Amino acid sequence: MSPTSTSSSEWTVIAGRRARGFGWLPLTVGVLVVFVSSNLLAAAAGERVVEPLDHYSWPAQTKVHQMDAIRGRRECVDAVVLGPSLGMHSFDPEIVGPRWGGAHIYNAAILGTPVSLDVEWYTEWVRPRLGSVRPMFVLSPVSFSASSTLIQETVDGWQRSRATRPGLLGTLDRLLARLLPLVRYRQRLSDPAHWPSVVGGRPPEDLANAAEFARRFPENGFITVQPPDQTYVEGSAETERVVRQVVDWLGRPEVDEGEIEVLEGFLTDSGDEVDPVLVMMPYSRRFVRLLPGGESFVQTAYGAVRSMAERHGAHLVDLTGARVPEDWFYDTFHLNARGAGVVSRALGDALERMQIPLRCNRRG
Repeated sequence: MSPTSTSSSEWTVIAGRRARGFGWLPLTVGVLVVFVSSNLLAAAAGERVVEPLDHYSWPAQTKVHQMDAIRGRRECVDAVVLGPSLGMHSFDPEIVGPRWGGAHIYNAAILGTPVSLDVEWYTEWVRPRLGSVRPMFVLSPVSFSASSTLIQETVDGWQRSRATRPGLLGTLDRLLARLLPLVRYRQRLSDPAHWPSVVGGRPPEDLANAAEFARRFPENGFITVQPPDQTYVEGSAETERVVRQVVDWLGRPEVDEGEIEVLEGFLTDSGDEVDPVLVMMPYSRRFVRLLPGGESFVQTAYGAVRSMAERHGAHLVDLTGARVPEDWFYDTFHLNARGAGVVSRALGDALERMQIPLRCNRRG
């Protein structure tokens, strides 16, 4: 054997070293292939399944899409309605706007929100899309409730949802969902109930119904209760069921001082740029009688609103005296379509009398 020759055993050692040196390559390629193909399949499946619910409710998600579309069309909006379902079902921009100098109004109210989430919704989601549009906060005593189970469910859902989850993990999840279809659709694709829709079948019925409800929203964000002519029928089984649900949602009537402080802080910080309007809603006598200490609850909440508006010189529209028949509060709290017409006209007329300037140069 020459001095420079290599024995077969040495070649074996060299080959083993090279194999170990390049062993990561097939593994890496394999991982990349699986990763890319999984994302391509997720993207293809995403065209068939109902879009993931990134917000805590379908109305919230739908209204983000609508506001994105308004921004894309470069439309100017004078004011937005903010608040819980009471605002969403009560104020029709097609009625309010013409009575307020032809104002362009968008109903951005969502579901089950305390006033603190209304402020966050406006600050983080509405204003970035529609600019420094005037917020009109629809306020009822429940907006300041300390113990409503419905409001607590909303707050919990808000903090869990991808779009609004706070903290670093929420930020990371949103980033990955924007980049990777597999992350965005993971909830849908991990649930066998959604697999039929991937190949063209129907999604689960409850999800399909929720998505269909969201698609029915007009472009102005307002939708009436269903059925629109629903009225309070004393003693009927359906009325009693709905009223029990409202009582369960409200819990123990007590005003949360923290909610008052959030709204007061917004009035302090917002200054003249957005110039908010506070709207106090009418309420039925049945609603007051349902709750222990109901009258005190209502007066404490509305007394705080009046004092706040006076301290800050805020625009206050008091609709508590609006002529709405008791039976048009179909569940003692929400208004049916006729009740919504009454308060929509009353709001438009009040804003016109106050001569509040319009942002979109129609007046002022």
